[in-house]
Amino acid sequence: MDRNMIKNGDFSRDADRDGLADYWNMTGGQKDLSACSLEPDAGGGNAQKIAVVSAEAAGMGCVFGIASDPFAVPGDGPIAFHADLKAENVSTCHVLIFFRDAGGRPLAVPLIPSPAQAVAEADAWNWDRAYPALPQTWRDGSWDRQRYSAVLSVPPGTAAAEIHFWFRYSGCLWISNVSVIHQEE
Repeated sequence: MDRNMIKNGDFSRDADRDGLADYWNMTGGQKDLSACSLEPDAGGGNAQKIAVVSAEAAGMGCVFGIASDPFAVPGDGPIAFHADLKAENVSTCHVLIFFRDAGGRPLAVPLIPSPAQAVAEADAWNWDRAYPALPQTWRDGSWDRQRYSAVLSVPPGTAAAEIHFWFRYSGCLWISNVSVIHQEE
């Protein structure tokens, strides 16, 4: 079995016990309007829960989420992404990957071809470069735990990548069993 490039993708470690798993970071502009906690996951390990805790967030257009620490992406070739997601009353849930060169600069990549392709999102560090949402992950509402998977081509010059999970306005999102592995061609 290939090694998972994501550190703590099972959300089992939280050394400082702050509710946010080690090697993961909160994202979004209004972090004080959301809270993170770890809960047992039905598939084993933990699920990282992100909950909006302020009613005013809905009117502000806030974005909430977490991102993995940057992880090394060895060589070219495809990578396989997997994650389990569960949601309660979320609006506009996105799962995105940002590829970076050795200097940490973002790499523009084409949209991932898919019948359910989401609109490209802008990179949080460089708003004029578009990045792909992973197939079939741009959605609203509530759903039980579901597995999301995609095989992605790694752009030439990639040294590292990050996975981002975002949603807007309200609700709760549970994320578990995140993995990125090198896919044999």
